[in-house]
Amino acid sequence: MKRKVLLLILFFSLSACSLFSQDTIEQPDTVPDFREELSQRRTNVIKTNPIALFFGCIPYYTAEARLVNETVVSLYQSVYFGVSYLFKGPMLLIAEQDTAYNPDGIKTRVTGWRVQAGYKFYVNGWNQTKRKKMRGLAPRGLYFSPHISYATAKLYTNYSKSVGVYLRFNFFNVDLQAGYQLIAGKWFALDAFTGFGYMKNDVIYHEKASSYQIDSSEDGYFYNSNFKIVFGFNMGVAF
Repeated sequence: MKRKVLLLILFFSLSACSLFSQDTIEQPDTVPDFREELSQRRTNVIKTNPIALFFGCIPYYTAEARLVNETVVSLYQSVYFGVSYLFKGPMLLIAEQDTAYNPDGIKTRVTGWRVQAGYKFYVNGWNQTKRKKMRGLAPRGLYFSPHISYATAKLYTNYSKSVGVYLRFNFFNVDLQAGYQLIAGKWFALDAFTGFGYMKNDVIYHEKASSYQIDSSEDGYFYNSNFKIVFGFNMGVAF
């Protein structure tokens, strides 16, 4: 009987030692993996759209130098802000050189700015294990995003500016976007998106102390509709 008790004690002692040894072997294998993922994650993306340098957010009139910054704020969520400088677009520049459209050869100037902001919810954060959540800190994959944007620009000539006469374009929109952000290699980011929402685009004529809104219904979809369709992309650097 005593021999059986001793054998049982010895058996459980060996089993406990075996479990303990397995824990000490497996634990170092998992910790470096987490550290490696943390060291390789990308939590910030700076991006732009080179096409906007030719076709800006106010069609026919502006080009846009855009800069957007996206920052991870929690697992699978990020916030982004963008600022843009607006200037004369190539379509307006070409129209001014057309003598049929501009027989007097009038040269206009365009200056303005744009701000935008949004919040992203990355779908790849759903139904993931705790281990894979570490990769979710990188802003990549399919996402949904509420988005808001406001742009304003002034069109004038050197003479009209001196007498206080100019056109003011005010573009405001709120929309819901869906997109996919790819991070390739160590730093390249490509963000493609689409969506729909509400827009209110106004053209206002200013003359000294007075102003009134111009009927721009003949200028196409962007000036006579409140329904906004979004389609675009940005590209940049992740770090």
